Amino acid sequence: MELRREDISDRDVERFVARTSRDPNGGCWFFAGAPDGGGYGRFGCNGRQVMAHRFAYLVHHGPIDTGLVIDHTCGNRRCVNPAHLEAVTTAENNRRGRSARHPDPVAMLERRRVGAGSLQRRGNRWRLVVDIGRDPVTGQRRQRTRMVAGSRADAEKALALLVAGSTTGDPHLGKDSSLGDLLDAWMAVARLSPATALDYRRAISKHIPPHMKSMRVWKITTHQLDQLYSALQDKGLGPARIRRVHNILRRSLGQAVKWQWIARNPAVDASPPPLEQPSITPPPVDDVRRWVDACDGPMRVYAVLAAHLGARRGELCALQWGDIDLDAGEITIRRALTEGGPGVGIVAKPTKTNRDRTVAIDGPTAALLRAHRHQRLQDALAAGARPGPWVFSTDPLGHVAPRPDSMSRRFSRLRDELGLGHVRPHDLRHFVATQLLAAGVDPRTVSGRLGHSRTSTTLDIYAAFVPARDRDAADLLGRLLG
Repeated sequence: MELRREDISDRDVERFVARTSRDPNGGCWFFAGAPDGGGYGRFGCNGRQVMAHRFAYLVHHGPIDTGLVIDHTCGNRRCVNPAHLEAVTTAENNRRGRSARHPDPVAMLERRRVGAGSLQRRGNRWRLVVDIGRDPVTGQRRQRTRMVAGSRADAEKALALLVAGSTTGDPHLGKDSSLGDLLDAWMAVARLSPATALDYRRAISKHIPPHMKSMRVWKITTHQLDQLYSALQDKGLGPARIRRVHNILRRSLGQAVKWQWIARNPAVDASPPPLEQPSITPPPVDDVRRWVDACDGPMRVYAVLAAHLGARRGELCALQWGDIDLDAGEITIRRALTEGGPGVGIVAKPTKTNRDRTVAIDGPTAALLRAHRHQRLQDALAAGARPGPWVFSTDPLGHVAPRPDSMSRRFSRLRDELGLGHVRPHDLRHFVATQLLAAGVDPRTVSGRLGHSRTSTTLDIYAAFVPARDRDAADLLGRLLG
């Protein structure tokens, strides 16, 4: 409600006068709380903050009638000298060429809360304000405003619609956050392995241009994303890497929808280039045998297991002696090692399916592992230390986890010396899968050995290597029904 004259004490007046300065030439008074660049400043009175010029007018002239605003007859809008303050209509104030920027005093007090929004009368119009909280990234307060004409009832209806739009995913809710802000916020909460997080950060840095990172999230369109993918393709980036960028944008913008920064995810309808299924060319048996025979020491053990288990590189490097039961001839794959990037080092993580799997090994492979274990024990005994847990550690005692990249480099050097440049480390996994399927081992067993979560995954990748059994099926049905 309006501040009344009887609410103002003499002490309030003395405090106000003490905070004003006076221009001896023009006779204007200036309140000390006003900034140098303009404005009136606010004065604390009776537990409220009121505009300084309103306080001065009320003390000397009394309340202001509804519909009137304060004009400065001296022309200085910062002046609080009561002799220079006059209550006039809005039309008169505009005729004099002075803006009614501060609609005093009744219009300022007619601001009332309605639900989560507020109304503020501005002459013959109403200003609607909805507070939508602070931006999750910048921390800045966010508001939506709108000016409407009509009665108070009309304004309240418009305000109700504005409030409803602000709580149901309005596309401007995240207007203060850029795509760069979103990517940083999403990367901070996304559940990614260290290697994937490192790969995503590199992709964001290299392939998402600065001008797009600076765009407001709600302004990003599907067309702009398709233009980005086309530009990356023109630069020679392959479909797999472009789809990685698309996956980053789709997941981060999807999180923005959950956070109610935007109403819909524009990446859902984007069209990255199709991912071409790479052709699988497993190395022949002779090439694999040549590579295994050329290895010696711990590298030979690694080569034999790679050609027998079909495990992933990180899973082989993560093997510990506690995972191997030489008497039962079984190895349990429980974890994988990955490069965590600068300052992180080697990181152990669960297997790709988050499940352990136990695979069998033959007698010669178990004997090779037993000899390797015996050598490690001998080295530890000679050094007067306890042996470490890692099977393929570069440390003779086995205390240091092996680096997957180092194992790949050792493989590549030996491969090049043998003239087998067409064989990649991952091809040994294809070798195991194709040889077993071609020999008639059922896909479920092969899938379990490879660590696929579903047998269908194995069939989708290696369907061409499953031998045709249609004639056998026909003969079987003939015998049953004949």
